[in-house]
Amino acid sequence: MKTTATLEGDVKIIILNGKILSSQDTADMHIQVRTALEQNIKKVVLDLSGLDWTGSTGLGALVAVQGRLRNVDGHLKLAGVNPTVGELLKLNKLNLVFEMYPTVAEAVAHFK
Repeated sequence: MKTTATLEGDVKIIILNGKILSSQDTADMHIQVRTALEQNIKKVVLDLSGLDWTGSTGLGALVAVQGRLRNVDGHLKLAGVNPTVGELLKLNKLNLVFEMYPTVAEAVAHFK
């Protein structure tokens, strides 16, 4: 999986592209979150529009990021969840845990 990040105001946007097949695929995402927290950025949007597939490893990574941010009074929003990943979130009841928005712009707007 390829991970890139941008900053929009005080919101870190982490863009995930590809597939999460193992914990190695989530390492860059965790580094991006850690970097954001080191810069005192506590608002994060994960753009999942380019995430083709994930399994339990990816779901665990999302939950870990959510927990890490909550521990420092931070907030996580998911954006661009495709139907395949969305169904997996729903099957695992994680749609009740995460705030999800159709686009990054809408997720960022809900921080304000």
